[in-house]
Amino acid sequence: MGVNGLLPFIRKFAGHSIEYCAPNSFHSVIPKVAIDGTLFLHKEYRSPQVSNTGKSKHLYWALKLARYCRKTHVSPIVVFDSASRSVLKRKEHARRKQQKERNVSLLNKINASITDQKSLLRSTEYASPQEEQTRIADQLLPLNLEDELEGSQSVLTNALNLLGETKDEITQASFQSSSAFLTDTLQRTVELREKVERRLARPSINEVKETAALLNFLNIPVSFSPENVEGETLAASLYHSGLASAVCTQDTDALLLGTLMIYDFFNISKKFELMPAQFISSLRVQKNLGLTYPQFFDYCLLCGTDFCERINQIGPVRALKLIRQFGSLDAILKYALNDPILSKILPQDYNEDLNIARSVFSNIPNDRDLLSFASKANSFSEISESTFRNIEEGALRTFQLHKDVLDMNSPWYNDSIPLDFFILED
Repeated sequence: MGVNGLLPFIRKFAGHSIEYCAPNSFHSVIPKVAIDGTLFLHKEYRSPQVSNTGKSKHLYWALKLARYCRKTHVSPIVVFDSASRSVLKRKEHARRKQQKERNVSLLNKINASITDQKSLLRSTEYASPQEEQTRIADQLLPLNLEDELEGSQSVLTNALNLLGETKDEITQASFQSSSAFLTDTLQRTVELREKVERRLARPSINEVKETAALLNFLNIPVSFSPENVEGETLAASLYHSGLASAVCTQDTDALLLGTLMIYDFFNISKKFELMPAQFISSLRVQKNLGLTYPQFFDYCLLCGTDFCERINQIGPVRALKLIRQFGSLDAILKYALNDPILSKILPQDYNEDLNIARSVFSNIPNDRDLLSFASKANSFSEISESTFRNIEEGALRTFQLHKDVLDMNSPWYNDSIPLDFFILED
């Protein structure tokens, strides 16, 4: 998501571009923030920490966000991607569709494996003959499914490696210990299924619209980006127009768009502690890399984005060397087209996709009417705490939600511990 490999590269080679800020300082540094609602809502759906919210997960997320901003004294402005898919990202959409199909296929295989493991476990309980155990083991789908996860998150690959026991290990295990062994294997497979299910989880369009309605109810300005305009691009427009102090997202396109990016805003630990956030300034990154903004812009495109894929054999390190050597992406391509080796590794339709990417990231909307929704941002932080609690109670009634569930998922809101209790580690 965003510029390929940019954040790990910055951390390794331009670490001074990243600053850390404790939650108790947010209000003085970033009093108003533009929030990438699409990204954070999707993150909520995939989080293993969220519990007991059922089909109302999206609504409890909105309430938790409001509480977080009240706790940190920040005025939020939430932006969601357009409800219609951008035709400019057709290749990225195709890639994501393929990834989803692979995950669905993997999930089906895991479910089948769980069914077979349960059958094998039952056979041990009834002391079936060894031949019967072997027959069932033969029917088990292979547990070492690494090939199914090509290009996916390493946590799942590691989980699959743990499940890589072979049929021989099952059948050769002593009959007395086989039940415990199979129970453990089954548990790990079920946990793997939960991870894949979270990966596939995402809010529906109607759920996103309901979330926007609840945010409006809570006095938080919210908007959907225009067609073929990314949510983070609209957020960048709010930043450059002075309506927001920063853009809260994990999409590094925000740096390409020249903003102050808050990478881990709304970051809460497993112990429900409000954690420090990482502030990454596009200007500081450019300075630390020794690039002008036009060069940094070209550098990001050369690394690859959702609109133009990365050139094979050119990662962030080599891309920086090329930009420094040639000065611009156009100069690099001119050289590459005349090089017998480089000309062969350019992706098909690369120039066409590059022009699309340049257009998308260069045309930041600045229409006053488009940004007018953000004008009431201050009203959220200016209302009294008692007024906010009354509004929240009204929201719980209107959207048929439960305060005890909300409190369970945001205990830090009513916690008497001050924000500066949490120690900032550099």
